[in-house]
Amino acid sequence: MFKFLTKSIVFSVVWRRYKTLIVSTVLLFLMYFVIALIHDDYVEYSLASQTENALGFAYIVKWAAMAIGTFVYYVINFPPAILRKNKSGKRLRDAEEEAVLGAACENFSENPLRDNDPFAGIRQKKQLNSRADACLKE
Repeated sequence: MFKFLTKSIVFSVVWRRYKTLIVSTVLLFLMYFVIALIHDDYVEYSLASQTENALGFAYIVKWAAMAIGTFVYYVINFPPAILRKNKSGKRLRDAEEEAVLGAACENFSENPLRDNDPFAGIRQKKQLNSRADACLKE
């Protein structure tokens, strides 16, 4: 019973973590298989009908389709930094630009991100006191 439970837990953890990679890899190999079948059928048809004029073009189309499929596979599974999103849902490049923009403004009043700042009033104070400081003063 524990063996089945352990296998189930391991499988579910692996599936949750790598579901996209597993499914896309299976689809990639299925696409390769379908492209090869279609190409082989065309080559057999071309040889049977003795119209070998476009045979070279068929190989170019086959390899182009495989290259496009492989490119899509890599973009889905290993996206470039410009397409990746961080945990907050923003693209990484946008988050980096906001960080650079915020750091580049020397004067806080010139910072364009200030409008959304809920702590702007606190930053204006000369000295900040904690609850402990308030208790000690009483």
